[in-house]
Amino acid sequence: MDSAPDGDPRPLISVIITSYNYAHYLRSSVGSVLRQDFPSFELVVVDNASTDDTDAVIAEFAHDARLQYFKNPVNVGLTPNHNVGLSHARGAYILFLSADDMILPGHLRRCYDYLQANPATDVLYTGAMFMDAAGVPTGIRSMGGQLPVDYDGGRNEFAQQLCEGCYIPYPSMLIRRSLYDELGPMDERFIAADYEITVRWAAAGKRFAYLRIPSCAIRLHGPQASGANYVLSGTDLSEYVAIIEKHVIPENEPLLRGYQPQIAGHLRWRATWFREQSGRELEPQLAARVDAALKRIEAIPNGRASDDLGDRPLISVIVRPGTLQHLMRSLGSIVQQVDAPPWEAIVVGEGGHDYRAILATLPATERIRFVRLDHANAGEARNLGIRLAAGRIITYLEPGSTFEPAHLATLAQAFAEGAIVVRTHAVLVLADSHDGTANTVYRELAINGIYRGDVDVDRDLVAPAVPIDTVAHMRSALNHTGMFRVDLPQGEAWEFWLRMRRLMPVNVTAATVRVWMLRAASVPNGSLTRAVDTIYQAYPLASDSPLGRRRATFTGAMSQWSQLAPTLMNDQSAMVQYLAELHGIERTATAAT
Repeated sequence: MDSAPDGDPRPLISVIITSYNYAHYLRSSVGSVLRQDFPSFELVVVDNASTDDTDAVIAEFAHDARLQYFKNPVNVGLTPNHNVGLSHARGAYILFLSADDMILPGHLRRCYDYLQANPATDVLYTGAMFMDAAGVPTGIRSMGGQLPVDYDGGRNEFAQQLCEGCYIPYPSMLIRRSLYDELGPMDERFIAADYEITVRWAAAGKRFAYLRIPSCAIRLHGPQASGANYVLSGTDLSEYVAIIEKHVIPENEPLLRGYQPQIAGHLRWRATWFREQSGRELEPQLAARVDAALKRIEAIPNGRASDDLGDRPLISVIVRPGTLQHLMRSLGSIVQQVDAPPWEAIVVGEGGHDYRAILATLPATERIRFVRLDHANAGEARNLGIRLAAGRIITYLEPGSTFEPAHLATLAQAFAEGAIVVRTHAVLVLADSHDGTANTVYRELAINGIYRGDVDVDRDLVAPAVPIDTVAHMRSALNHTGMFRVDLPQGEAWEFWLRMRRLMPVNVTAATVRVWMLRAASVPNGSLTRAVDTIYQAYPLASDSPLGRRRATFTGAMSQWSQLAPTLMNDQSAMVQYLAELHGIERTATAAT
């Protein structure tokens, strides 16, 4: 544990405030630290040769023995001043705070308690709020890379920071001092040295955790170092390029495979943003560096899916839990995989119960993560899982569905042979009850041509013929297709598959998935009608074309079946025929024995 031995006068936490001519903000910043309820911290204020009333403000707090004040005889620069503060700090944990920012009550205790309870975590950061020059809250900081849920580890923080920018607010972080001892102080060539050092830590495999509730406040005002002039001068773009130049190197390339287009896109966006905001073109030297950085990114080889994994998973399974019984059955099928490659399971609850304590009792619990996204639809839940996923291959498991023991090994083999998208076949399991336990399975229905058998690619444009459980893809495929649409009332998985199939998926004829379906939910209803309407509008076809006529036949059949819904609950033969037509099969089907 990172604690001082008994009798050691050193504090557990060092809060370092860096200041230059910020006397008018310094009082509130210092006060926000000294009011913390944590018992063992020091406040190190390092002034960078200010010419305002900083000395007088600090004198107001001279009675507090927790405060140490150091004043540089000359201005050493923004980032060097941070390193001066670090040299004076004695704590096992470090928190940097600019003199114009504040931490909210309880921040130190909250962060320290978390890191003590999670010794494998190196850096904890929290949400932050914005305030104006007068200290009035104006909103919650929301950057592209910030997630709407708490998380701890598992995310490719290195690639994500290059894709999304500086989404980790430095004032919110509590950092183990050992990171600076191991990987060095802040790089004094950068103004955005906080961004560079978090990228550096992530490249070294350090573990980050995030608590989304804000517990620090960042002040937005005119003259701050990261303000408008930072962008308009080109420094923002130049430093982002410098981070690429420093960290996009051969030994870090395995972490970037699958992310190359996103990183290149982010660099192009920054260059465009500079042109739009400044009204001028890039200076020739900077333009040449941007071009060289793009070439460096685009030259990263994709290699085989399993190359240079290190301790990272090859396959990430995004699991939607449904009920607890559904979840335990689905996860059990993952845990029991035979000859499986390295995997992780990310369970994304759409509200409902928090299953973390229960999941901690499972075998391989260290490979299973649970997050809960309140008020989410299925597309939002899967997209969050994708953003958390560390695997190069992503696949999905819906409530109650299961993988056969060789499923992950089958996927790994297909991708090792060069696949970008894989679709396996499946068996349909129909159940009578919501609880999904074994004694409620009505009958296993294997209907030729639905989930196994010959693939009718045209059928995808007519009916929802491919369950998302049977789809797996390289992360890089998302650079071409995008993620799940979250604006669709129904049919988001169907629509996602229609985009994925453009990448010429490999068809694995083995039935390695068992797709669970509740009898009562499978009968025709308004959800099906909305899904069909959504897809037909998004992918229009001429009504007199062969596929247009197939669509008309399909909607007519579904209309007829909707009038027979009560019959389907008790007539197995009719249910089998309905399920065949639901998946676009225009012939009689029979249940497997």
